[in-house]
Amino acid sequence: MKVAKLAAALGCTFRGDGSLEVSGITHVAQKVQPGWIFAALPGHHHHGLEFLPEALARKAAAVLSDRDPGAGVTWIVAQNPRPATARAAWLLAGNPQDKLTMVGVTGTNGKSTVCDLTARILKAFGRPVGVFGTLGYRLPGREVPG
Repeated sequence: MKVAKLAAALGCTFRGDGSLEVSGITHVAQKVQPGWIFAALPGHHHHGLEFLPEALARKAAAVLSDRDPGAGVTWIVAQNPRPATARAAWLLAGNPQDKLTMVGVTGTNGKSTVCDLTARILKAFGRPVGVFGTLGYRLPGREVPG
């Protein structure tokens, strides 16, 4: 997606090269990949712009921030950079929720049992399953107890 199109979708403005193609976003400078956006977010003690040199060394294509990163850097100007970062990740991932089917279970008794049985049935049909509940979180290849 081009910087100009992404900025418009976020309701933001930009400064720099709007024709740059971007393919991902991260707020961790060490995880920047070529063609990604570095989200320089404000923190309690530090601002993400302090880590901009590392992000640029890793070939960040642009910066999304509430502060000016300086000359020569394509900047997506975000007054509220945290929600803008989340929305940008969603847009760059191609609206991933469209590929998910969600089932909710409510009631007084038996929810965990119904969730477990439903997950087992779906797995038997080869579907990847994630279960989130009071007993914990289960994703393919990962389990976190409640």
